Amino acid sequence: MIDPGTPYHNPVVPTVRIQGLAVGAVEHAPADGRQFAPGTRDIRIRYAASSLAFPERLRFRYRLEGFDDAWQDAGNRRVAYYTNLGPGDYRFQVQAANESGVWSAESATLAF
Repeated sequence: MIDPGTPYHNPVVPTVRIQGLAVGAVEHAPADGRQFAPGTRDIRIRYAASSLAFPERLRFRYRLEGFDDAWQDAGNRRVAYYTNLGPGDYRFQVQAANESGVWSAESATLAF
């Protein structure tokens, strides 16, 4: 039975994962502890989440500890871009929300 007077709410939290890391034109597997050469300029981190109901309505937010002061709202974009990072230790975190706005409690992380 469908009740049009009751709004749809999806309580299922999406599972988010980091799919890849690219430095310049070189792709790397997303493994913790990776180190990059001095002068590394462009870093791209790809991530995704699963949703069977409405995958186009997934939303993402991310932050890079050691660089970002707050969560960055990525909307439905599935790539984070960073340029001109200084030397240091960084930890990337990403979370996803389903079409009902339910955010994942756990972040997918990548330390480098």
